[in-house]
Amino acid sequence: FTSSNAISQWDSYNAKYEDDVFQTELSHTDSTNENRTWALRIGKGGQVVSFIGAYGEAMANQGRQLSVWNDLVQQTVATTPSGGGGFIHQSGPYMLKQATGMPPPFYSPKVAFECSDNQCTTVNWGQSSLGVIESQAEFNAKSQLRSDVMFYTRYSNCGNGIIEVDQFIHNFGSSTKSFFNTPWTGVRTSTLKSMMVANTNYVLKNQWPLRDWGHAPEYIKNVRDTGGFTTFAQSISTGTSKLRHPAICKRYNNNAFIDCTARTSIRYMYSFKVQPNGCQAETRRNDRTTPPGASRRAIRISNLGSTNSGHRNKGSHPPDGLLMRNTNTGYEMHILSVSHFSYYNQGVEKTYIMVSNSISNSQINANFPAGHGVEFYYAPPTGKSVEDNLSLTFVHGRHPEQRWNTRMRAGMPGNKRRDGTIW
Repeated sequence: FTSSNAISQWDSYNAKYEDDVFQTELSHTDSTNENRTWALRIGKGGQVVSFIGAYGEAMANQGRQLSVWNDLVQQTVATTPSGGGGFIHQSGPYMLKQATGMPPPFYSPKVAFECSDNQCTTVNWGQSSLGVIESQAEFNAKSQLRSDVMFYTRYSNCGNGIIEVDQFIHNFGSSTKSFFNTPWTGVRTSTLKSMMVANTNYVLKNQWPLRDWGHAPEYIKNVRDTGGFTTFAQSISTGTSKLRHPAICKRYNNNAFIDCTARTSIRYMYSFKVQPNGCQAETRRNDRTTPPGASRRAIRISNLGSTNSGHRNKGSHPPDGLLMRNTNTGYEMHILSVSHFSYYNQGVEKTYIMVSNSISNSQINANFPAGHGVEFYYAPPTGKSVEDNLSLTFVHGRHPEQRWNTRMRAGMPGNKRRDGTIW
């Protein structure tokens, strides 16, 4: 084993476990086109833990505590109905939050493994993801969940920069599995920012802006309505101006403020107004959700009328960040993301933003004084032409003959420290 961290730049939370997860490496050196040279690392659970191409590391940076190459990696996931074991990961379960006698990390047991003739085959007994364990009692309860799925995966080097991945799932239990992620993966966003999907005429269309995962309407599409392949490129210029982020909305005849992108009745955008001494330091969860060189700030905004002291809505973590605009002066400041557009607690309404440490609170207050309005916009990518981009393409097919729709789903994690686009 030799660490790939010089290129991969794993997050400090989990970089120390790189040796633990490593099983083997499959690689290809292309003598005619160096852009087709690659190295793929297979983990002990049969998952892809690293994929390095000419553009750098393509797998997510593992920037979440207790999630050590078991979530934002390329793997197969089986889902069981409620009460039947939850998500069964090919890779293995999350680590335990408290000491419970199981040495971290733990990966799905390897039943069979062989590498020969430019291909590697692995069979793993998938394990219930368990989720993040908060206590010994919770561990004792969840550890009884059955994991009754075998995952068969074969990785083959086909030459010319092409890798074939064959996946087979065997349910040897009695419970019916609801659906499967084939694959579930996390593509390193800072390496490959732009996601493009081929239409039925096989023309790639840039999917901008990508919304947060689980934040309706995130990107969901039937694969039969695609051209059968999806490409992640370094950064494609959209050639468009900024696009306003809907942020918070208010239903007509209803004082409940909701997420603008929720599937609800008629709604309209609501503008924010800054209160005196608006921007303040915010250290809560800074280390767990904030990438190096950045910090969270809380901006006091005018009360939006919520009477629920626990009211909060989701934020937004697009690859290229957001523009925070002063509607009175037109001044715009680039920010990394918004953790919560509105968080109402103990009579105070706040917007939580994430910015570079080079931006001070006084600078924010000077440019966004009390009484001024605030709007948010998606920052347009400042990328290159399509021809100048390196890329990674997943060929998934269209499956028009299937009775049930196979869907593609993509979005950004709600944690800016996790450098990966979920797909």
